[in-house]
Amino acid sequence: APFILNKEKKFAVINGRDIVCECTVDAFPKPEISWYAPNGQRLSSFTEENSLNATVIVSQLHRK
Repeated sequence: APFILNKEKKFAVINGRDIVCECTVDAFPKPEISWYAPNGQRLSSFTEENSLNATVIVSQLHRK
């Protein structure tokens, strides 16, 4: 089973700015990492080739 090496729980959010969320896992075989918004929508992300790191950038956050 995959093991998540870093678990970020809280982010400082500044209105109109981006946040970067990263996930590093230790697993074999290499897992597919997906990111989801609180509403369940899958977010676009990228994974470094030959790596167990995945990153999602949430752009231009605004308070509702």
